[in-house]
Amino acid sequence: VYPTGRNGCTFDPARIPFPDAVRRGESMARALVEKHRAAHGTPPGTMGLVLWGFETARTGGETIGQLLYLIGARLKDAPGWLPVFEPIPADELDRPRVDVYLMICGFFRDMFPTLVRDLDLLMREIQAADNTRPAGPRIFGPAPGQYGTGLPDYVEESNWTENADLGNVYESAMGYAYGARQHGEEERGVFAALLERTDTVSQVIDGDEYKIGDLDHYYEFLGGATRAVENRSGKKPLCLVGDSARNTPRLAEAETELRRYGISRLLNPKWINGMLAHEHHGTKKIAERVTNLIGLAGTVGVPPSMFNRVFERFIEDEELFARLRDDNPHAAADLVRRVGEADERRFWAPTSEQRDLIRQRFLSLEADLES
Repeated sequence: VYPTGRNGCTFDPARIPFPDAVRRGESMARALVEKHRAAHGTPPGTMGLVLWGFETARTGGETIGQLLYLIGARLKDAPGWLPVFEPIPADELDRPRVDVYLMICGFFRDMFPTLVRDLDLLMREIQAADNTRPAGPRIFGPAPGQYGTGLPDYVEESNWTENADLGNVYESAMGYAYGARQHGEEERGVFAALLERTDTVSQVIDGDEYKIGDLDHYYEFLGGATRAVENRSGKKPLCLVGDSARNTPRLAEAETELRRYGISRLLNPKWINGMLAHEHHGTKKIAERVTNLIGLAGTVGVPPSMFNRVFERFIEDEELFARLRDDNPHAAADLVRRVGEADERRFWAPTSEQRDLIRQRFLSLEADLES
């Protein structure tokens, strides 16, 4: 690690996407088309891609590679420092173009302004040549000066009634268009129309440090988009997670990724022991991830069996529950409350004995805190 001010290299965001990242993104896009074909018998028609700034910087633009393949475009072999995009002529494509829109975070908007401009121009050029798609913006994000949707606040404070409320929060926060001639102009009607005809939503997770249940931002963006589509269309879209933390990227449905996350992390004794090695913070981080499960359940959906296993691991297990209580009784109480909230929101159906134990655990923790 270099001391501050002596960094070994610099990063130029204007050079994104890198050619190797485009190739990796293309491989995930091909897998995405096949996933949709296997599930529905046809390639996707309209889809939303979640695009984050840090993920784009770390991968060199793998999601951009997905976008280019899906809309039928490519990096142009052109001289100069900056990447140049061009549509692939219709007679060279062996498949229909997918109508893709991007849902960016505020950090992406601020870090990659030239990319926002150039991708907007590219997609509008394709629209002009293809009269089968409605024209309009295809890059949406939070209002200028905002960086997220505010959706995690609703989940953390349990300030929502129906699952649809979370989709409404997301749609309201993300209805601002960006591009060559727009910077945060309200385009709620266009965004709503795209959500209504969306059949696939996808996001890339680019490393092993954080997975789908480790950050609230995953249910905030991928989850929020999925729920917003379901609100508008009346049916849940195919929700896919790209994992590019390995040599060969993989693509899986959100439910598969959640099961993998539960086995490898949240419910894994080695992971739990590693968390609890950090006094006070360990239980807090575990409780945060159970809160994230609530957000995911209200948006993309979580298998009920996962909440049952959370109950068995952290509440029913006497020894582990005692460790959580001794490490951080406040966080332990929050964890127990979230499991009870999952029952109240009908994300799982515990037995009467399980409900009684949840209540007993919570009351005992409250007594400890009051004393």
